[in-house]
Amino acid sequence: MTDLDLGRTLGGHTHWVRSVCVSADGSRLFSGSYNNTIKVWNRPQVPTILPVPSSSSSSSSSLSLSSAALLSTAFSSELPDELRCPIGHELFKNPVIAGDGFNYEHAQIKKWFQNHNTSPMTNAVLPNKNVIPNHKLRTRCLEWQKLHSTEAGFKKQLKAITADIIMAESPGEALTAVQKIGALLELARSQNFLILGPAGVVTLLELAQVAQMVDEQVASAFAVLKSQSAVHVGEFQEKYRQLQHKRSANAAAAQSFGGSDEEIQRDLAKAKQNEALAKRKDAAAKAALAAAAVKSAKTAAALKSAQEETRRLQKNLENNAKELESFRRLEEDLAAQSAALSEKLKAIGEQVDHEAQETDAGGSSSSSSSSSSSISNQQQTTANSSK
Repeated sequence: MTDLDLGRTLGGHTHWVRSVCVSADGSRLFSGSYNNTIKVWNRPQVPTILPVPSSSSSSSSSLSLSSAALLSTAFSSELPDELRCPIGHELFKNPVIAGDGFNYEHAQIKKWFQNHNTSPMTNAVLPNKNVIPNHKLRTRCLEWQKLHSTEAGFKKQLKAITADIIMAESPGEALTAVQKIGALLELARSQNFLILGPAGVVTLLELAQVAQMVDEQVASAFAVLKSQSAVHVGEFQEKYRQLQHKRSANAAAAQSFGGSDEEIQRDLAKAKQNEALAKRKDAAAKAALAAAAVKSAKTAAALKSAQEETRRLQKNLENNAKELESFRRLEEDLAAQSAALSEKLKAIGEQVDHEAQETDAGGSSSSSSSSSSSISNQQQTTANSSK
């Protein structure tokens, strides 16, 4: 525990300070460093408590590196801890500040808060689960990603290291810069980027010579760098030759197909003629089918009408037969009654009225004739219907 003197700069950490927070009563200040140490500072007689930083200020208790510091740590493919989520250990995409003052990936801390109400870093209970977007940190992460995933980013790093060579104050600093360029070339090569060739290395060597920063070790490092860049250029030249070979082969194949175009065009024209003929035949067949369908519909209607007429006439014949049968039965009954009356008149010696008898006989004969004629007509009609 160290007393805090507000009139001087705090000291004690040997690395970057990543976080600073104040106790609830304002009496103590806690600082954490990348060297995995935490220091506690006494703050007696402090009247107010420091406010929680907003996204528009420092945006985090983690102290931000400057752009120069970002470039100074960019020459390694290893992700810096300050740009890595402490839960998922991956590059921040949407960093937020939790109540404990630490930065977390939004999705990771949201998932953590589903089952915890404590800080993932300190395990202390948090007053709330609110988070604040850290736009400044997000911008730094995007810059770091661009530096390590685009040709422009690698060239930007190369430019910064070139400045280090020019501004070097000793051959040792120049040697370090040359070695950084070699490492950067390998990183760029791993992502299929070519950022420096042997001619560029010669230019860098000349700049270092003008600055009088080339000793034996630096000259040897430049020789290695030139050979390294020559290998990279050779690889790209080989890729270029292979592509050109593929282009030549493709052009030859395309040319071999060019002679068959005329034959294909003739076959195509013939195929189109056959297609047109087939379309005309298809249209004619469809028209014939349509006409046949109309004719079939008319024939079906005529058949239906004839069948209905046949059923109607047959029904009429049946009704007529029933009527004629009733007339015959009535005639038989009347004839029997007439015969009985005639016998009664004869029994007492009276004569039957001959005119009435002739009338009865005529009526009977006419009825019989009519019945015979009707039956004959019925049989004839039935026969015609059968036909």
